[in-house]
Amino acid sequence: MNGIADSQVLLRLPRKAEDAAFERVEALSPPERQILEILSAAHGPLAVCELEAIEGLGSEDGHHEPDLAARVETLSEQGFLELREETGGSLAHMCHLALASQIYRQMREDVRISVHRRIALALMERLAGTGPGRTPEDIAFHARLGGLNGLYFKQALIAAEKLCEARACEAATQLYEEILERLGTGAVLETGSTSIVQWVPFNEGWGE
Repeated sequence: MNGIADSQVLLRLPRKAEDAAFERVEALSPPERQILEILSAAHGPLAVCELEAIEGLGSEDGHHEPDLAARVETLSEQGFLELREETGGSLAHMCHLALASQIYRQMREDVRISVHRRIALALMERLAGTGPGRTPEDIAFHARLGGLNGLYFKQALIAAEKLCEARACEAATQLYEEILERLGTGAVLETGSTSIVQWVPFNEGWGE
């Protein structure tokens, strides 16, 4: 009997742990799922204040859903998120990369583009503020996926220049190649009516 009971239990289990976790995601409220979608698209941790800014950019009145901190705490208690305290406040990130990837794949393309766009703008706003800023690579990554071509080119060039200064030649070359490839696809610089393509000194300051 025990063997039959055990087999019946096993038959009721999803074939993959990720499927079971995603079923739990689908049972969450829309505001809770939105947090998981943002963090899945972020591909890394976000400060709670950044989550607030990103939610605000997606709302009609510019405000995030109420009780965001409480929702983040609940998701942490349920095992979806991990929270850690930093000097600038709490950082949240997805606990399971496989689940984050599955959530990201399930998002509609227009939703993914919108989320990346909002993340890029929120990170740029934080970079311009008094708090700890984000690296140009972070902003360029989300600007590219969010269709913000002008912001992407500006931040990607800044990132490449910093890599040159750090003598990270291979990484800088890859980034310059990505920039040139994107220019070749017909991406338009968002600088008004004039398109500006600036020559990048590939070898300057790299040494022998």
